[in-house]
Formats: sequence, C-alpha cells, structure tokens
Amino acid sequence: MTINKYLDLSDQQIENLAQLMSLAKNSHFKTINENYNNIIRGRTLIDKQNQTLHSLMNQEINFEFFRIWITKLLLDQYNDIYIFEPSKKEINTIRIKAEMKLEKLKKKQKFIFDFNSDNLKGIELIHVEESDQEIFFSFIAPIFKLDSTVTPPVNEKSIYFFYVWYNKKLKHFVISLPSISNIVSFNGTNIKRNDFDCIVGIIQRFFFSSYVKIDFEKTEWILEALQKITKEFYHHNNDIIDKKLDILETENLNSVADTIQKLDSSFNDDLTKARIKKALMDLLESEFIIHYGHNINKDRNFEVFLHEAIKGEVNYTAHNKANSFSFLDSRDIIKKILYNSNNSSIGLIFNFEEKQYPFKVFRMNNYFALKSLSNKTTSKEVVDNVLCKLVEYRTRPKAATPGKKIAKDE
Repeated sequence: MTINKYLDLSDQQIENLAQLMSLAKNSHFKTINENYNNIIRGRTLIDKQNQTLHSLMNQEINFEFFRIWITKLLLDQYNDIYIFEPSKKEINTIRIKAEMKLEKLKKKQKFIFDFNSDNLKGIELIHVEESDQEIFFSFIAPIFKLDSTVTPPVNEKSIYFFYVWYNKKLKHFVISLPSISNIVSFNGTNIKRNDFDCIVGIIQRFFFSSYVKIDFEKTEWILEALQKITKEFYHHNNDIIDKKLDILETENLNSVADTIQKLDSSFNDDLTKARIKKALMDLLESEFIIHYGHNINKDRNFEVFLHEAIKGEVNYTAHNKANSFSFLDSRDIIKKILYNSNNSSIGLIFNFEEKQYPFKVFRMNNYFALKSLSNKTTSKEVVDNVLCKLVEYRTRPKAATPGKKIAKDE
C-alpha cells in the first residue's frame, strides 16, 4: 500500500512517528517554517511538535516533505565528520557508478515509520537521493544509551540517525555522526561510552560492504594541508619584513653562519650550517615582528586556535585564543612543533557568512575527521564548504618561509 498522507498510516506507524517526533528540537522546525510560511509558531518545544503533527494530519504539510524532513532530522547538528577518499584507481571506475545508481539504491530504502526503538534490529536505509553534486543517504541504527538519572543506571533502547554522502566533485565519501551522549552499544556491538571512532568503524565496514566496495587512500595530504594552513595563519604578512629578510638572506646570512661555524669544530658540516641559517632567519623574523608588527589576512578562511602534536610521551598544546600567549609566542611554539614532530591534530575556526565554526581536524589510517568543538548548529552547507576549502590546500603551494613572500594566487 502506497502511503501519501498521514491518514494512510496504521496505528503502529502513527505511534512510531510520534516517537521519532520526540527527537525533534527547536532548531529543527526552521526548515518547515522556511517552506511553509512560518506555519509552526509554538512557544515551547512540545507546542511545536504538536503543531507539526496537527498540520501534517490536516495536509497543510506535504507528507513526502515531512518524511524526508524526519530522515534528515539530525543532519544539521554539531556532528562529527569522517572523510574517506577512494584510491586513485577507484575514482573513475565503472563499479562506483554502477553500484551507486539511484534506482538500485532505492530498492534498499525502507519506510521510516515502520520502525521504533523496540523493533529496529539493525542498520536500515531510510532515504536516498541524488543531485548533480552528490548521492546522499540517511540511515538509522539501534543503540543503547546509559540513563544515569536513575539508580541504578539502566541502558535504554533508542534510535540513532547517521548520514553518508558521496561528493561527486571532491570524489570522497563523508560519514556524519550526530553527537549523542551516553551511547554504550551501537547496532548490537558494545562500545566504550561515546566512542564515535568505534562507531564510525562499524559504519565503515557496513556501508563499504553493503553499498559500494572500494579501497581507500591514506589521506596523507591532509597533514601537509594543515601545516600550510598553520604557516599561513602565523605568517606576518608584512612587506617591510619580507624585504629586510630577503636582503639579509642574500647578502649577510652565509657570512654570519660561517662566523658561527668557526666557534666550534663540531659545527663544520653542511647540515649544521643549514640549521644555523634557519635558526638565524627565525630569530630575525621574530625580532622584526616585534619592531614592525604583523598584519592579519582578513580574507583567510581558517583561524588556528589549537595545535596538538605528540612526540614520544610529550603532548604539546598551544591556544591562540586564551590570551595566555601573544601572537609571537604562539607562532614560535607552533613553528617548533611543525619542524620537530608529526601533526596529531589542529583546531581550526572556519569563517562562513560572518559566523565562526570551530573544528578539531585529525588524520587516522584511512580517513581524516572533523570533530565539532561547539554545540552550535552546524549545517551540512557549512560542512561542505569546510571540506571544499580544505581540499583546495591539497594542491596549493607551500606557505611562505622567512624571506619568501606568499604568491598572490595563494
């Protein structure tokens, strides 16, 4: 039986719909109001949920619109984002195009209102759509959440939404996981509380065995991209300093380094001389910044506010926003990290339409991830823009070093 309106639903399906509606928060009704002239005007969350159901019953809201809205309910949250890139040999293969055909995928799609927290036994595809830009999937999965508000704490069944999309232009897969608290079991697998890295592993194995089978790149480029962003952020952007460093590098640097090498016989090798020259340029650049200042690039997409790197047993963290370090202090700390250890993670603030969105970016074996560091609603549009800007750094020339200007097209 084809269901085209609320009155076509069975009693059980209506009960299931009400359970799903209980997951809706105040911010979720914005999409309905944008499409239906502010039809939802309740003052409280319960009012808005009830008004939505009432409008659906009276066919003031299109049933198919509502079904899709429910399937994307937790898409525009403060989700953790995981990016998987097919290997170069996979990107243009016929297999991806064949396995990802919409008519084939539609056959796997289930009716969302058939499910509730009691009868959902495994991961189910509840919506799939295709545009010129992407193929988009909505899934639900059974979870247990720890309820510690009662004594003793109990595990409660619930439904978890997650999302996957394939970006045709950027040629990568994205898994988006809403940050739900106290998850202790996902799709029948017990996990450490809120271990989303474990959850994404389960989803990765499920999706890339059930929907498309491909090999992945190690996404090593993201480490260099993060270095470029960091160097770009801490660059002084001062033409006076660039000119002075250029003169010193071409006219004085070798002679000064030669003089220092004469101080000790152990300094008499090319590698030591290279380190001395670099240290001198860094020192001079820092002094010039003190005397001539630095200029902020107002057109930048990213700001760096956190940098963590692990070398041996030591964890280095520098916060630019905490006011505990000046620009120059933070710059010097970060430069030492960049030159002496492998990147573990970087905190970036993405500037988009006069708003700021903080993410922690890090790389794992076969993916890189963006973890939201705010409970601010972050739309999929913002996520797509962040990823697009990050990918631009894959082929962007390296950021300027002391005495070298950044090219205008950078």
